[in-house]
Amino acid sequence: MMPMVPGDQRNDPDKYPSDAQVLANFREMAGLHKESGVDFIMLEMMSRPRHIRLALQAAGETGLPVWCGMSARQEGDQIVSFAWESHPFAETIAASLSGPARVVGLMHSNVNVTGPALAQLRESWSGPMLAHPDSGHFEMPHWNFKDIIAPLDLAREARGWLGLGVQLIGGCCGLGLEHIKALAAELRAE
Repeated sequence: MMPMVPGDQRNDPDKYPSDAQVLANFREMAGLHKESGVDFIMLEMMSRPRHIRLALQAAGETGLPVWCGMSARQEGDQIVSFAWESHPFAETIAASLSGPARVVGLMHSNVNVTGPALAQLRESWSGPMLAHPDSGHFEMPHWNFKDIIAPLDLAREARGWLGLGVQLIGGCCGLGLEHIKALAAELRAE
């Protein structure tokens, strides 16, 4: 959990906008995307159960297909949401499955937590899944890309995700072109 910083609204739920305001904001964003002609809406880095449900509602109201990418991290021996305040990952999963998402999975989550989090998701979800892990860690105020997973090691990890039924595999922070090439070469036959 992040330490409380004086005046830091992230740690004071009473200072968050109301659910009605959050829903209105999500509706505005989703509507703008639909008006611009997007093919589907991808909710990225979903980690706060309270807001996931609202984002799914707003995205679903557009009539467009919706995908939901959750983010998780390891805290001790538990998988928790990537949010500032910890939530058991099971709560994040439940919120993500409460709406119209057609594809659900993990993104912006360290490679090491991606497999276990996907396995936990698969216990509740039988539909298509995605995995877009990161490699590195955040130290205020920047990302540090040290000890990045080797491209072939990422590809080997991804083979296990295929075994869980993941159909869309990519990468984000810390992973580059060589990682994507290794994924493509290793997983092409699959």
